[in-house]
Amino acid sequence: MNAALKIGFIGGSVKSAIGPVHSIATRLDNRFELVAGCFSRDAAVNAKTGREWGVSDSRVYSDFLSMLHEEHKKLDAVAVLTPVFSHAPIICAVLEHGLPVISEKPLVSTSAEVDLIRSTLLRRSHSLFVTFNYTGYPMIRELRARIARGDFGDVHSIRLTMQQESYVRRREDGQTARPQAWRLEDREIPTVSLDLGMHVVHLQQFLTGGKPTRVTSRMNSFGAFPEVIDDVDVMYYTDSGSYVHGWWGKSALGYANGLSVEVFGSAGSARWVQMDPEYLSLRSTDGKDSRVHRGSLGCLVASHDRYNRFKAGHPGGFIEAFANMYADIAEMLAINSLESDEHGTESQRYVFDVENSATVTDLLSKATAAARSQTWLDVTDRE
Repeated sequence: MNAALKIGFIGGSVKSAIGPVHSIATRLDNRFELVAGCFSRDAAVNAKTGREWGVSDSRVYSDFLSMLHEEHKKLDAVAVLTPVFSHAPIICAVLEHGLPVISEKPLVSTSAEVDLIRSTLLRRSHSLFVTFNYTGYPMIRELRARIARGDFGDVHSIRLTMQQESYVRRREDGQTARPQAWRLEDREIPTVSLDLGMHVVHLQQFLTGGKPTRVTSRMNSFGAFPEVIDDVDVMYYTDSGSYVHGWWGKSALGYANGLSVEVFGSAGSARWVQMDPEYLSLRSTDGKDSRVHRGSLGCLVASHDRYNRFKAGHPGGFIEAFANMYADIAEMLAINSLESDEHGTESQRYVFDVENSATVTDLLSKATAAARSQTWLDVTDRE
């Protein structure tokens, strides 16, 4: 095992939703060591985060530019964990300081920001990785391998959902919990699509590889915050001939996290549900149903040691999926640092860059325009 890579965080304090997840995920397989951070604009929270995560007081910074100035020669990578609307300038600054970036999804909120990061990457020639964490689940990776092998024949339809109830569910006092302020601001793409829709669209591309060609959409606000969109249906066709239907939102009462994936082909179908992540349900054209898990005979991917930190029957979960992605990124950073020509490693199939995010962002931007015009639009046409 190589020495742990030194990582710094921008954002992601102990008070944030995603910071503790990244902190645990980086350490789960001892592939990274968190050594520096600018975790919060709140000085007390910033200091508390450093103490709780074992970062020296001298390496906890009040602003990210000071951190980059002092730390850029000491770090192997920086994770950007701030709200999405601040990502672009921070990511570009990290790249300009010569460091690889690990960005929480979504990478950015507009197509213009994607172009800005693209140009910085071309000029600085550094690495950027985006943590679409649901692709880290072993059975999602198993499904991808079975689709590639042709188990389902010609895939004609993919249906994906990601419903939540947080904008309608009431607390004991009768009020709906108010989300963070940035979640109640819709810009070029509704924030619910940046938050949830990114996962849905990216999962389709991860599993089948087809890129969107034509899209239409419906968007509504059904919850307690009428100023923002909270329910989205998107339908699109891909260049591989598949039809995709995605539904996501935060006003679906009864769903804590209703992420599900269904794949339909000429020779069979498959279903995976995030609330029961250890199992992949399969159905063949002769009507036979089966379920496979990490311990099943004949697994293509899910039986690999890296996905079995503990024996099958003891479920892996959300944080482990994040840790799988950090392990992938660590391997890619190690390859890049050696300027290796090595190709075909397992991790190379599972890392995502600016181009993955560009495709997703373009699709969601066009879907928003399609909902407003109530028509079908070509995804490849940039406005």
